Amino acid sequence: MGNVYLKIASMTNLMAACSMLKAAQPNTSIAPVAVAATMPMDQAPIQCGADPALSSLQRRLLYRYDRDIGSLVRYVWISRAVLQLDIHETALWAEAYRAAHPAC
Repeated sequence: MGNVYLKIASMTNLMAACSMLKAAQPNTSIAPVAVAATMPMDQAPIQCGADPALSSLQRRLLYRYDRDIGSLVRYVWISRAVLQLDIHETALWAEAYRAAHPAC
């Protein structure tokens, strides 16, 4: 399949574009957070009750999710070429993790 170029005007269009791209691409069955778990990037502060099993990337993602969902979406969108994360799957992961492990 050829390259797909999309003009994204707002965050709602961004989520729609991501779902369109995901439907157009084959499923690689890669966990959305595990790909770049060892990337040396800015460190998110370790919050109280932080799970020591989380990687630094997972802590950064949760830190941005806790700020607001827009912050998480912007971070994943900006770093998508390096981290290879899917916005929708990452947001679902963060939501499910935070539901199971409430922040302080």
